[in-house]
Amino acid sequence: FGLFWRLTQGVTAARVAWTTVVAVLSVQTLYTNSLLVFAFAVAAVAVTARRRQWRTALVILAIGAIAAVSLLPYLSLFWQMQAWASLGQVNFSLSNSLFKLYIALLGSAHALLWLWVAMLSLSLVLAVWWQRSVPALEQSVESRDLALYGLICAVLAFVGTMGFYRAVGWGTNVWYYLPMLAAMAAGVDLILAQSRFHWAALARGGIGLLGVALLSRVVFGFSEFRASNIDLIANILGERATPGDLVVVWPSAEGITFQRYVKPSVDWTSIPTAPHLPSIPGDDFMLPYRERNSLRPTLDRIRQTLQDGHRVWVASTWPLQPFPDGRPREIEPLTSSFRPPAGYYLRGWGYQLVEELQRDAASISRVQVDCDQPINPYEQSSLTVFFREKQPTPAP
Repeated sequence: FGLFWRLTQGVTAARVAWTTVVAVLSVQTLYTNSLLVFAFAVAAVAVTARRRQWRTALVILAIGAIAAVSLLPYLSLFWQMQAWASLGQVNFSLSNSLFKLYIALLGSAHALLWLWVAMLSLSLVLAVWWQRSVPALEQSVESRDLALYGLICAVLAFVGTMGFYRAVGWGTNVWYYLPMLAAMAAGVDLILAQSRFHWAALARGGIGLLGVALLSRVVFGFSEFRASNIDLIANILGERATPGDLVVVWPSAEGITFQRYVKPSVDWTSIPTAPHLPSIPGDDFMLPYRERNSLRPTLDRIRQTLQDGHRVWVASTWPLQPFPDGRPREIEPLTSSFRPPAGYYLRGWGYQLVEELQRDAASISRVQVDCDQPINPYEQSSLTVFFREKQPTPAP
């Protein structure tokens, strides 16, 4: 943000080098940062274009191009991603994204949202007003350029981020919008800093302190949250699971953390199954999605475990619910013409899992997972144990 603006004040070898390095590192750290780098570069070009500094504009565009070119080695990965990208597409609308942004700003019941609305509205009005050079509020040329830069950065950061997530259709969460909010906050602050009133600096400082005060209690509260309780479940299973028992982790993403804490003696599998958690190069983690009845081997293991008089433990962040209309329907495999979101498979496998357990288990009990901290609801797993007495072998 600041480095691109410095280029509009004069091109030097050091400034070009620093801006290029930081831009490349930014997009390499998080590829959606390319949206913000694009916003900063366009804003800087707009300022230089108004000044008719065409050579400076070309330098800025070249830096943006270098950052974009640095992503070329990942083109093959992006191409491979097309095979499974549809699993994350849930037709996430603009209204869905705005609602997540609303939650990120703590909702209408919290003053932080209204502080954002007030400061954003004020800065946008002032930035546009100052471009008109109204005599009563006359600004210096540099101040108007700074306001223009902040305005374009804030607007493009918002439009680019919202447009991107709408285009790809991925489901998002509140943290997806934090880089955008950071860029918008920088733009708003830059605009407000151009006020010629002597009290403006004190007002900005007061607003900043107010924002910190509003956030401090919330941030402190979230700092007490556990990221997950799957480690506690792994400890319980290490103590209670006996040889012959089977542990099922659903969905398989929870298995990445589970395997870190579970004892090697515990026999466990995941839904869907995966050769490695996390996946490594060469793994075909899409195989369960492409195969018909891919859950059958796991269901057979569950049935055999219960028939042998052992227990089946299910650790899941999803609720164990039966299919609402009787028996679960068959799950269609993923093909080039049939590409539903991942929820179609995860829910479908869950219904099949519950049907198998309800049919073969005689005893079902929820295991208490004690924890003296609040747990992140996205990573809070439940533990349920299923059991059936072994049937005696008929006499010959």
